[in-house]
Formats: sequence, C-alpha cells, structure tokens
Amino acid sequence: MTAEKVERVEQFHADAVLISNVGVSGRLPAWHFYKRLRRANPELFFLAGAWGARERADGGRFRADENAQAVSSLREALNALDQRAPEIVLRQKATEARPA
Repeated sequence: MTAEKVERVEQFHADAVLISNVGVSGRLPAWHFYKRLRRANPELFFLAGAWGARERADGGRFRADENAQAVSSLREALNALDQRAPEIVLRQKATEARPA
C-alpha cells in the first residue's frame, strides 16, 4: 500500500504532502510512508500531523529534515503551507524553465 501512495504522489507532481496519523498505532505506518516518499523525492515538503485526544505532533524525528514539519492541527498545517508557498512557486518556475 505504501508503494501505491508514493506512486500516486509522483503522478500528481505534488508540491507538498500532509501525512497524518490518528493515535499511537498510526505512527509507524506514517513514518514508513515518509521514509519511502523522502527517498523518492528529496525536495518534497512534508507536513506530519498527529490528530486525536491527547495527541501532540512530535517533530523530533524531523529535526534533521528542513523540508518536513510536524503540526498538531489543520490550521497549523495551512499556516505552514502559506509560509512555504513562495518557495514552492519558485521551485515550480525553476523546474519549468529547465530544458527537457
């Protein structure tokens, strides 16, 4: 299932991905997906959300990755995307300007 999700992100030429999990049981699958997708696309911007009662996004695993950020609400995810939007647009323009 992870391979299909990675392929889907690549098909859509995504500029950012929100990986979310609910509860402790979702952490390992979400981490596995992040690792596979990061290998496939090192420049992709990731938002990692942890939802649920008493759940708090732990950014510890992402400290070494400048293109990943932990969030604990959709509002926080939207704010992070707004902050990254100019960088994403510049990256898109640079990609379009490269000769094929």
